[in-house]
Amino acid sequence: MNTMIDAETKVKIGDLVKWKADDSYVEWVGVIIRAIPGTDQRKVVYWTTSLAFPPTTSSHSARDLEVISENR
Repeated sequence: MNTMIDAETKVKIGDLVKWKADDSYVEWVGVIIRAIPGTDQRKVVYWTTSLAFPPTTSSHSARDLEVISENR
């Protein structure tokens, strides 16, 4: 099995995540609130901390997120 795909599918609703795609939002921490089915494994994240904005919601590919704490 492809370990990249396996790692992406481990991001679940309720997990605490941080942004890992680039250095733009390294301080953002959020909670997965919804999963969007499809090949991109999109996750909707409620971002609870950021320096530039109040809490916000956005969707991202699971490969761009790193699990900090699992809700399992």
